[in-house]
Amino acid sequence: MKIDVNDPRITAFALGELTGADATEIARAMRTDPRIRSAVDEVRDTASLLHDTLGGGKTHLLTADQRAAVRSAGEGPKITDIASAKVPFWKQPAVAGIGVAAAVALGIFLTNRPSGDASSSAVTDNQAWDWSQVDLENLTSPSVVNHGDPSIPTPNVTNDEVASHDSARSVAAAISEDTLSFRKELEKRIKIQDLSSPVKLPELVDKGWENIASTSSNTFQVPLTSGAVSWPLLVRYINERNELPPKNAVRIEELVNHFDYKTPSQLKGDGLVADVEICHTPWNPSTMLLAVHVAATSEAGPSPSASLAFDSDHVKRVRLLGYAGKISPAGDATAALRRVSKSHGNYVIYEVELNPTAAESDAGADAIVTLQLGNKPSQSTTLGESQVSSWLNASPDFRFASTVAATGMLIADTSTPGELSDVRLRSLISVIETKDAGSLPVERSRALEVLKKATGLVSKPHIPKG
Repeated sequence: MKIDVNDPRITAFALGELTGADATEIARAMRTDPRIRSAVDEVRDTASLLHDTLGGGKTHLLTADQRAAVRSAGEGPKITDIASAKVPFWKQPAVAGIGVAAAVALGIFLTNRPSGDASSSAVTDNQAWDWSQVDLENLTSPSVVNHGDPSIPTPNVTNDEVASHDSARSVAAAISEDTLSFRKELEKRIKIQDLSSPVKLPELVDKGWENIASTSSNTFQVPLTSGAVSWPLLVRYINERNELPPKNAVRIEELVNHFDYKTPSQLKGDGLVADVEICHTPWNPSTMLLAVHVAATSEAGPSPSASLAFDSDHVKRVRLLGYAGKISPAGDATAALRRVSKSHGNYVIYEVELNPTAAESDAGADAIVTLQLGNKPSQSTTLGESQVSSWLNASPDFRFASTVAATGMLIADTSTPGELSDVRLRSLISVIETKDAGSLPVERSRALEVLKKATGLVSKPHIPKG
């Protein structure tokens, strides 16, 4: 059935408020009807203009009562016969009233926390984030970006980058309060998204390895949160289109952290619990993989801290897998982004290369890395060479997470030494299916099927549409 351009559902769809069968119908109409696409774009442009004009960049999330008051601004006399009004759709009083009220609510509700406000929270314990009011492009922002604090002006940071950083700050803070509903809302949006017109995603930069011996500090902050867009997008592209998603949609940390892992218990402090594990890299005999799993406790404060200190005599270089290739030095200006989720832990993987002389020595007990929670010496644990296991003997969580990370690296063409290939990945997947048979969760079994399909597409030339 042909949809009238004056259909009020178009406004609701453009503002992210339409759900269910109606949302699916409008999304399908956008693919085939340029009039509908134009109407949706017109509403979104108007909302964006109001957002930019009225948001101011310093606003906070509204309470439920405040949102109700703002929405009531759109109520009042309405045109009952919208189709008879001989004015552009978005200028008609009924639609304009609803659109303006929703756009104002979106602008005020969405926008960024003030720079440097690491301790404040826009949500109290008895409030919840209303994800249905948040634009998809903000939901898909990475929770950590690869440049410095926007409150510190530099000639090398563009306005777009500042906006990206502010959006990331908002997403990271919000995820820390309400990760489960965030993931649910995001997956729902992606399921109805028109893949021929994908949401704009920032380009990701592979910054590569950090040379420990040449850095001013050998201590790095562990990221405590991640976004959630990559896995549901990967599944849709592979299952519906039999092709890989755009490379800037492949964020390793988001692929890994789509899944649940065993609650950490090895180390506790600063409102966090953590596990740390190290094994040989299954695709590179000259490196090791280091996994850190952190989660919040009931005592978690607004800015908990987890850091890794690498032994500069023992470790040559290290890199963080994912997070746009960023490793944040301890004490840097992006502390406000390091907020741990209260409902979902964060699983972080590093690749570590030892100094050749250290690797050849017989000092098996020499320290490789120390994990520190907060600032108390009692809240730390150290791993040495004697604690490095083979990948086959690593925990099931580590084997699975590292295989997911390797798939992301291969899809995104991340530069890596060793023998990472589709053939090697399929062998890792086969090992997991065999070794963990009988104890593999259903979600992971399904995920492995997706990863196998992805490895089959990696070697094929592909140009994602849109």
